[in-house]
Amino acid sequence: MDSPLSATVDNISFTYSVINSMDINREVKILYYDNQDITTWETPYGTIISTRYQGGQSVYVKKLLQLDNDSVWAQLDNGNYIESKYLNL
Repeated sequence: MDSPLSATVDNISFTYSVINSMDINREVKILYYDNQDITTWETPYGTIISTRYQGGQSVYVKKLLQLDNDSVWAQLDNGNYIESKYLNL
């Protein structure tokens, strides 16, 4: 499996490994959080992308990745990532 965590990131000091993954391949909605835009990332815990999502917006999720710190990330069809806790899975 190609790991998105193999990208070089200079601004963090943590290294995480993918311990589980699951293909999703479906559209899901962003959950509502009052006055909060949902951040997207180039890689989990890597570079923050300028794209933000609002509650109720739909995104296409290709797969879920569970990291060894027990966080779960959704890989979007554009290759970016969102923490899965913000998605109506």
